[in-house]
Amino acid sequence: MIRPVTDQRIEARRLDERRRRAAEHRWRCYDFGHDIVSYGEWTQHGRDGGHWRRPVRLRAGRGELAVTFAVTFAVNTNHMIEAYAETITDPPLLVGQWSDDERRAPQWMM
Repeated sequence: MIRPVTDQRIEARRLDERRRRAAEHRWRCYDFGHDIVSYGEWTQHGRDGGHWRRPVRLRAGRGELAVTFAVTFAVNTNHMIEAYAETITDPPLLVGQWSDDERRAPQWMM
């Protein structure tokens, strides 16, 4: 019996793309509690790339606040374990809350 050979690189790219779409969805559904001024690109962390981070700048009152939005996925899946935003302080301070898959208004409407 001949078994098909799975190209691990292709499978890894597919998983990365599924995780990117899932992370984008979770980011759009997160309520930061402040207006979004700007945001950066996603970066992957962890042994299997299961931790995704995105820098976000928020307008908080008269100033701006830099936070990191993070999504953690279960090993080898695009199933989210957690999503949160935190400031880079000691100790980190959680910002906003998960909004139960209700998407925020588009950026231009804010």
